[in-house]
Amino acid sequence: MMGDLKTIEWFAGLDDDSVQTIDKLTSSRQYSKNSVIMHEGDPANSMFLLVSGKVKVYLSDEEGREIILSTMRPGDSFGELALLGAEDTRTASVMTLESSSIKVLMKSDLEKLRKEHPIINEVLMTGLIDRVKCLTAQVKSLGLKSVYGRIRIFFNELADTDSGEITEKLTQQTIANHIGASREMVARILKDLRVGGYVSSDNKQITVLRRLPEKH
Repeated sequence: MMGDLKTIEWFAGLDDDSVQTIDKLTSSRQYSKNSVIMHEGDPANSMFLLVSGKVKVYLSDEEGREIILSTMRPGDSFGELALLGAEDTRTASVMTLESSSIKVLMKSDLEKLRKEHPIINEVLMTGLIDRVKCLTAQVKSLGLKSVYGRIRIFFNELADTDSGEITEKLTQQTIANHIGASREMVARILKDLRVGGYVSSDNKQITVLRRLPEKH
């Protein structure tokens, strides 16, 4: 439905006629939890629009270790670089974290739309610039911040501003994958934060009890 597509951040600024045109070209897919939607190295020929559910975008090595680049929620999109001619193969993998509903837009269809509806180019470029800014900030954090500094930023981004609760259940390994560190290092820092009364954890549910210190 067109209403689903209007929830996608990249297309929110388009008029109804443009959105309806795009919507007619998309196909809907349903994925169960822990389904791999695309693998790093796959041919890049489509864009994915997340209508409901949650997915992770990640990189992995031959030993199965991974780093999570981002977590996508309803209204987000991924794989869009393929539609702008920026890549021939996928540069990351994507897996569902829960049952998800996704719309798929093929590269060949978007190329026609970009010629017929020039405003789409502006929307795509704005979205791409925002995505590059986020990735730049992430790389800067990985390169310049300590492991504790990365945990602090990660928790501050996820914690509810009033209750301090992080609704997403996080294992030590999940945290390590998000910030690019070892599980053992994360475990030591979490233990120190619990002992210091800064966080509590119960069944993978973490709550930030008071403002985390600048330095560990």
